[in-house]
Amino acid sequence: MSVADVLTCILVMLLWGGQVVAVKIATHDIPPFTLLTIRFAIIAMCLLPIAGFKLKKGTYKGVLLVGMLSSVLHFGFLYVGISQVQAQTSAVIYQIGPLASIVFAAAILGEAVTPSAVAGSLLSFCGVVGLMGGLSGGSLFGASAVALAACLFALGNVYARKYGPFDALQFNALTALFALPFAAVWAFTFEPWSNIHVEALSVRTWLSILFASFVGGVVGFYLWYRLINRCQVSKLAPYTLLVPLFAVLISHVLISEQLSMRLALSGAAILAGVALAQFKPLDRWWSERAVQATQAGSGQ
Repeated sequence: MSVADVLTCILVMLLWGGQVVAVKIATHDIPPFTLLTIRFAIIAMCLLPIAGFKLKKGTYKGVLLVGMLSSVLHFGFLYVGISQVQAQTSAVIYQIGPLASIVFAAAILGEAVTPSAVAGSLLSFCGVVGLMGGLSGGSLFGASAVALAACLFALGNVYARKYGPFDALQFNALTALFALPFAAVWAFTFEPWSNIHVEALSVRTWLSILFASFVGGVVGFYLWYRLINRCQVSKLAPYTLLVPLFAVLISHVLISEQLSMRLALSGAAILAGVALAQFKPLDRWWSERAVQATQAGSGQ
């Protein structure tokens, strides 16, 4: 990755860390699928006049599949989950996504599963179990929804790599348009619109809606899909470790969330597992042992 790509990736993680907090603030006053409907509508209205509707031949299947996984299902579960748990908790649990990417990439793209990936997955799984062990009721449901959202996004990224490259701007616009009716139907059917008083929404709520839509949705995902087109997903994934760091810092400043000992320890285990899987420190050792075993066998 070039220096420009590294800096762009760090910027995206900062925007997404802020987006987690923005969604948490907004869902205090607006139900999650209603907020998601607003987000998709804003993105589609802003980008479609620029990007257009015409896709390259052979890309329709990929856009529809990735749109369903990464937009409809991913954001649906994510917004519901964030509305039920602390912003920093959801950001930490979401880091199960890079490990899911390893599994999906192996199954779909045929990438090898390394010893570091196996060890990292087990360590992160222990961290998620430890974090969820302190939750109950709605919080446990919310944490589970965030974990599922992370896995769906990971699956969507793998398919985006398989069926891409896509035009980042057009892809973002069309997946938002595709997801809009699904979110709207769910919002109109199951969420109490009568409890939403637009005139009573605070400036902070409106700013959170705009941030989640324009900054996190338009800018963040435009830059992300450009990076996916240029770089391997395995090289981008380690930088997602920055999302919970930024989310914890921003949530502490803006909404005064406190970092508990359970969250700190569980988060450290999850992040250490992801780092182990992505940076592969065990693989060299494993390779050296295999070479030594081969040499010993041939010397007999």
